Amino acid sequence: FRPLVRARWRESAEPGAGLWFDLGAQLLDQALQLFGWPQALCLDAATLRDDALSDDWCMATLHCDRLRVTLHASMLQAAFNPRYAVHGTRGSYVELGLDRQEDALKAGRRPAWPAPADRGIDTGGSTLQVPRGDAISVDPWPLARG
Repeated sequence: FRPLVRARWRESAEPGAGLWFDLGAQLLDQALQLFGWPQALCLDAATLRDDALSDDWCMATLHCDRLRVTLHASMLQAAFNPRYAVHGTRGSYVELGLDRQEDALKAGRRPAWPAPADRGIDTGGSTLQVPRGDAISVDPWPLARG
């Protein structure tokens, strides 16, 4: 959540600036690794903040065979959303957070070798939500390290 425009390259009017070119490339790379090359990609990007010089909101839809993959990023999103949500005919998988690596880097810790025991550990609370009779069961789904 960054409602105020800051003077930095990713928020400038320069070629390659904006949220889609900054973060979207990483989101797209993850989707390509998980779902493969799409038949089509539809992108909607907008400049929503006062005084913004480049896009600060984007949503892309990848059309992959019989599924749709939606990628979304916004500088005006204060509410917490799942990091990943996969919905199918047998239930949903929801990942609520990130692993500890980003917070560790922000705190000044650098990657070390051998890796510390907490590197790559999911702390966000992954769940598997599946129908059980007339109700939906929400069960923790711990991820493998990495």
